[in-house]
Amino acid sequence: MQNNLVFNSFKKQSDVLLSQERFLGAFAGKRGGKTEVGSIWSITEQESRPGYIPNGVDPYLGVIAAPTEDMLSRLSWKKFMAYANPCGLIKNDWKKPKMIEWHDSRQGDESLIYGISADKPERLEGIKAYWIWIDEVFQVKEQFFLECLARV
Repeated sequence: MQNNLVFNSFKKQSDVLLSQERFLGAFAGKRGGKTEVGSIWSITEQESRPGYIPNGVDPYLGVIAAPTEDMLSRLSWKKFMAYANPCGLIKNDWKKPKMIEWHDSRQGDESLIYGISADKPERLEGIKAYWIWIDEVFQVKEQFFLECLARV
């Protein structure tokens, strides 16, 4: 099966993808490619694992978040899967709870991605994430945003 997905970034999207800043924001109007760039950025973070030192206990963990469970499933998660799945980057995925085991996950060195909705912020408890992508960030409550900052 051949993968025909191609991502041609706009200049501002390239700026986000190439940035070395710890916290990033992609700001654009409707249909401006924010979810698209968030998906690609998440994949590159999960693949490159910046700052990760395996210790046999903590997985390399990324989080995809959206304001509601519906938005997470219908938009953010769907877009992420559209790019990651055909490329063979997903070893396993679960619908409930939303979780992906990344292709390079192995015993003692897991690589996982959780899907979390901001309407259930308690799911962030205990999470030690290396990256969090909050899609539609202006639609989440400030407390959820601050909790995400604390978890990265």
